[in-house]
Amino acid sequence: MYFLNCLFSLLLLPVLLLAQQQKEVKGTIYTETDMPLAGATISVFDYKSNKRIGSTTSDSTGNFKITINNTEAYLYITHIGFLPYKVNIINTGAVVVKLKPQTQDLSEVVIKAQKPLIEQQFDRMVVNVDGSPKAGMNAADILKKIPGVNIINQNEIVLEGKGVTINIDGKPTHLNGNELMNLLNSTQPTGISKIEVVYNPSAKFDAQGNGGIINIKTLKRNKPGYDAYLSLTAGHGWKYFSNNDISAGLNYRSGNNYIFGTYSYGIGKQSQEIQKNTYLTDINQRLLDSIAYAIPYHSQNIRMGWDHYLNKNDVIGMLFTGYDSYSIPNINTQTGIYNLKATNKDSSRYSVSTDPRRSIGGNVNVNYKVVIDSVKHQEISMDADGGIFKYNNDNNLSLLAFNEQGIASSPLQQLLQSGNTLSHIYSYKADYSQKYYKGILEAGIKASYVKINNEFDVQSGVAGQPLNNEGNNDFIYREAVLAGYVSTKQTFAKFTIQLGLRAEQTYTNGNSVTVDSIVKRSYLNIFPNVVAGYKLKNSSFSLSYSRRIGRPPYNYLNPFFINNSAYAANNGNPYLKPSFTDNYRLGYNIGSKFNFSVTYSNVKDVITDLKLVNDQTKVTTNIKANLAHNNNEGWLMQLYYRAPHGCAQYLNRFGRLQYSLA
Repeated sequence: MYFLNCLFSLLLLPVLLLAQQQKEVKGTIYTETDMPLAGATISVFDYKSNKRIGSTTSDSTGNFKITINNTEAYLYITHIGFLPYKVNIINTGAVVVKLKPQTQDLSEVVIKAQKPLIEQQFDRMVVNVDGSPKAGMNAADILKKIPGVNIINQNEIVLEGKGVTINIDGKPTHLNGNELMNLLNSTQPTGISKIEVVYNPSAKFDAQGNGGIINIKTLKRNKPGYDAYLSLTAGHGWKYFSNNDISAGLNYRSGNNYIFGTYSYGIGKQSQEIQKNTYLTDINQRLLDSIAYAIPYHSQNIRMGWDHYLNKNDVIGMLFTGYDSYSIPNINTQTGIYNLKATNKDSSRYSVSTDPRRSIGGNVNVNYKVVIDSVKHQEISMDADGGIFKYNNDNNLSLLAFNEQGIASSPLQQLLQSGNTLSHIYSYKADYSQKYYKGILEAGIKASYVKINNEFDVQSGVAGQPLNNEGNNDFIYREAVLAGYVSTKQTFAKFTIQLGLRAEQTYTNGNSVTVDSIVKRSYLNIFPNVVAGYKLKNSSFSLSYSRRIGRPPYNYLNPFFINNSAYAANNGNPYLKPSFTDNYRLGYNIGSKFNFSVTYSNVKDVITDLKLVNDQTKVTTNIKANLAHNNNEGWLMQLYYRAPHGCAQYLNRFGRLQYSLA
């Protein structure tokens, strides 16, 4: 019996020793007026080495609880607006702390340091907006001032000469073209915290797109209470009032709930005039197009969400985004037909196009995040999205031809084209991260499904007479993508490296019901990502590489003939393949004062327009085709300096060379 008791004691000894080494510390944080203080940070430090060994935060009732493995430790408690407090851990009794408010005469405050507008980090550029209201500016105006970012034709955003994906708080907007610009034009800087420009995205992000990612991070309220803003902007363009917007935002935090939302309404009119020469050497002709655009529009955007903190480690949230955009582009095109060796017109054509467009859509996101271990940075997050988007347009095109004497050579022709597109987009993703070796390890999966139904009807004839039905087209497109990734970021003294690998399996089905044509594709692709950085005392170097994919949009795949003007038309190609881009970037910066970068990208199977000219009608048809390899080379330099009176100045210079090999 004595032997069994000794053996049992030996078996329990490790458990007893471990229990003695671990203990639970709990307590409550109050203000001086005995109000529970939520969101206080409680850090645990080793008493001898002063090294932090754990941390937690107080809940909505001011309570906290943490388990530690060191009896010789102390707590360091902090909260914004209060003085820090230090308390030694003597026993496992409850700790009660009252934090004193941090009071200071504002007239005595001296700002010694100011966060620069632009910061260059390891793998991205950060523009610190911090909710600063800038008169007459919006998110689109801020993007225009970011080095390497350009907005082309008022509806296309490019980063270092390549396409870019726009996210808000890490979530895709599901918008492009005019709808995206309407959202950015109505987003005021008062609701923006910072803008992150990621040049070569890590394996965590979708491989779709040939360029980087711009992530707009909104301001969040950390204390209980609310804040709101209301903004009115008005502008006058070249001929018309443009970008007239009203926007409002609200952030409210109470207990375990956080509610936020923004709404904007914009109205205006855009105009543009273009002259274009097309040389047809094989038939000895030159076409001179004079095009005038006038586009009145109005748009609405809404974004509202709710986050509920189940406890200090678990949060569940919902987010709804929606938009409604309506515009009526009026396009007048005058085309002069010349002999290549003559200055007088042989003939001309005049076309007027009125194209009412309506785009409306909404997306619902449900997300969940759990912090398994805050010390090990062990987290799991999940997102589920579902969205429905609808697009309608009715193009009324009138054509009139003239001879060289300016006399009408044919009656007024009329062409009516009506299109309706309904899109369903669904996705689910899960991400996991934790500390690993000298950095962090991330892994995740994602599944997405897209279904697009497009209907297109065409009628034509002589104005004033019944129009003939020229046919219709029903096109159904389905796309499913299954993806998985693993990525790690490690830091060794002054050297940091990020390695990632992403795999995506794609299934597509393009069904042209009218012509009874179905094209199916299935392909698996691997996308590596490497970012390396070396930090010196006051400067740093970075070198990055990523591989991206450009899947053709559904309208490029639809094999149907669409007229744009008297001499221009489009025709889709159901056999298009995706393009692949290899991006390289070398960067050097001296703090936030000087940045210099060199970029190179190689695009295989570029989707380009193959122009086919009808000798009789002189109509040029643009057919999408994989015809060439495209190369982009560029450089960017940015210099920051502060004027004698404290005004910050930025000098930006950039250049780009693009060439293609068929």
